Amino acid sequence: MSGALITVTDKKRMRGYFAGDRWSDGNRKTHEIALNFVRSDRTVRDILGTLVHEMCHQWQHELGNPSRSSYHNKEWGEKMKEVGLFPSSTGQPGGRQTGQQVSHFIIEGGAFDVAFARMQDDIQVPWRDVWGKVEGGGTKGAKPGAVANNKTKYSCKCAKRSFWGKPDLTDVSCKICDEDFLPDLQ
Repeated sequence: MSGALITVTDKKRMRGYFAGDRWSDGNRKTHEIALNFVRSDRTVRDILGTLVHEMCHQWQHELGNPSRSSYHNKEWGEKMKEVGLFPSSTGQPGGRQTGQQVSHFIIEGGAFDVAFARMQDDIQVPWRDVWGKVEGGGTKGAKPGAVANNKTKYSCKCAKRSFWGKPDLTDVSCKICDEDFLPDLQ
């Protein structure tokens, strides 16, 4: 199989996706596998399970007979079981194994479960969305400086850099204009 770019998505309803031949450098194309780190309840095991789920889509795209876009067919489902993930529309035993929206659960003692158990304990996926929800709803359309999960937006005078941080940060300066970052109160 060929490679794929691994990207991060924050699409609320999906844990990840596969997009065949999505990217090009002008001479060749490559696939994309996107993973969602937004939900804080997802463990490293969950995230890597999603990676393998999407890799099964890549396998089918390159070597199998894929159905229409985003459809999980029987061939894909058999590959999932082979790698230790059981397809399920509910993510639990008893769910439909094929369809437009199909998740999975990890087969105890299956290939994925065994491989994950052999991984080093220090393997981590530390990145989580820090914007979360702001006062009054989501982050889209939020006023500058709004608190997001106890975070404050800071900007420098040159307005070329900004970041979110703890509400009481001090002594942080911009490398472009050499001015201190200040809470964005506009």
